[in-house]
Amino acid sequence: MLTEVRRPAGGAGRGHQVFEYLDLFFPGANRRTFMPPRLTVPPAILERLHERLDPLPKPWLAVLPGAARGGSKQWPVEHYARAGALLMAETGGSIVALGTPAEAHLCHQVAAAAAPNGLDLAGETSLEELAAVLSLSAAVLCNDSGGMHLAAALGTPLVGLFGITNADQTGPLGRNIRILQHAERRRRDVPRKSTEATKALRAITVDEAVQAVLGLLPRH
Repeated sequence: MLTEVRRPAGGAGRGHQVFEYLDLFFPGANRRTFMPPRLTVPPAILERLHERLDPLPKPWLAVLPGAARGGSKQWPVEHYARAGALLMAETGGSIVALGTPAEAHLCHQVAAAAAPNGLDLAGETSLEELAAVLSLSAAVLCNDSGGMHLAAALGTPLVGLFGITNADQTGPLGRNIRILQHAERRRRDVPRKSTEATKALRAITVDEAVQAVLGLLPRH
């Protein structure tokens, strides 16, 4: 990797950056197809988190309002709060807000808007426990974040909200995925603070997000 330059093969259907890594480590190989990663959660962890969620009415809908990259990746928290409240009212289910300790203020606002069926678990889950909650959820509403990719790898239906990041290159891999994005100019590298990205994220309406999530639920 230090002495040799290897160019991506490119080609139709190979726009995602995962193929760049395949071409780096397996040059010349005929790898036109790629199976997205699939993760499973240990049964004991699933059972423990199932007990934590059991008091809440189903469907359980996970919401991840934060993003490590900051504002250029975050849909406004007031939009998340409103979407959570509407989803709770529409489905009769519950909203589970997930995030890091630094995102606790975001998760608290989202869970409070869905009271009495809102649960704030920000900073209260290990990585395995986060995966368990996502696996048990009927659907996930999230920013372009690590949590989004984790949900996709678990096979949970998700709606990903994108600003100006090119979802075709770095978006989640798998089935039952819906990307909402309005930016005409898209790129891979986005600064942590971007007025253009913030504007593009705000262009996604609460109703769009709610309808996209409902569209992933079987009875809708």
